[in-house]
Amino acid sequence: MTEYRKINRDATLKLATKAASSGVKRFVYVSSIKVNGKVTLPNRAFHPDDCSKPDDLYSLSKYEAEEGLLKIVTETGMEVVIVRPPTVYGPSVKSNFAVMINWITKNIPLSFGAVDNKRSFIALDNLVDVIILCADIKRSPQAPNKVF
Repeated sequence: MTEYRKINRDATLKLATKAASSGVKRFVYVSSIKVNGKVTLPNRAFHPDDCSKPDDLYSLSKYEAEEGLLKIVTETGMEVVIVRPPTVYGPSVKSNFAVMINWITKNIPLSFGAVDNKRSFIALDNLVDVIILCADIKRSPQAPNKVF
């Protein structure tokens, strides 16, 4: 079993099961846009109702957690909201986003116009706002058991 499965799937499902048995009404799970796959069709963004296409151990573990959470919903009645954010940027950002920032600070020209691979990003503060909204039963009554 991979570490991703232990953390992303097993720990999440154990926490959700405990939450449900403790009377928690709504569980918000932060998954990953990688569950949708690596590429989209030209001029088309990912949509929540797209078929999932996890293609590595990380995205597969996130997908398995989502599926397990939806099963817990049917067994317990606890609401689940799944959020699949794109790359999150903010203080101490890592990965390719950090590389891009490094290039910008060195005044290296970036030829994004030549790239046919559009990406979305979300600021950490905005993601936190989304999570808070999804957790608020009164402010988001239609969010349960959906993917955002």
